[in-house]
Amino acid sequence: MGRTLKTASFRTLLSAMVAVTFVGSLCGQTSDVPNPTAGKADFRESSDRGSAPADGLDIRIHPEEGKLKPAADLLLYDPQGRKTGKAPSANRAYQEIPSSSYERESLSDDTSGSRGPVTAVIYVRNPAAGEYRLQVVGRFTGKYDLEIAGEDSTGNPSRVAFTNVKILSGNVHRYVISYPNSPEAKLAVRSE
Repeated sequence: MGRTLKTASFRTLLSAMVAVTFVGSLCGQTSDVPNPTAGKADFRESSDRGSAPADGLDIRIHPEEGKLKPAADLLLYDPQGRKTGKAPSANRAYQEIPSSSYERESLSDDTSGSRGPVTAVIYVRNPAAGEYRLQVVGRFTGKYDLEIAGEDSTGNPSRVAFTNVKILSGNVHRYVISYPNSPEAKLAVRSE
């Protein structure tokens, strides 16, 4: 059975291809990073040049295996306090960060038309250097995988992934993303 990507833009298709490349090529060091509210999460970093997003900050949340929707929504704040993403408590989406987008992507089966797992994506084109604050807000109790990817000022990619993170409905996990502004500096992410 074939699969196609139902999307409105070529950039979204390219992002999906990058995600598939990333999942297939994840390599690097693995260590435990404390989850802000419960248990531990696997942490992986990769700097595989072939799979970086072009000129942007790419944040993705995937559902746990066997589920169709992520257990949480994403809300990103830039260094100036503008936000992009979804705030479940206000039941609204924001797109205040310049050149940013918030989308939900999924694959559909060509034959049956049934929809596959949904990935929520925040993308910021040409992000300003500095600290971004990411909130992962629990929609229901479950687990999620979080991918954060970006480039330094010379185009060298870096990626950080948190996998199998437990979250409860209504809980908020907070991450600080330090987006680099100097050559050879890597994207850094810490949980609060």
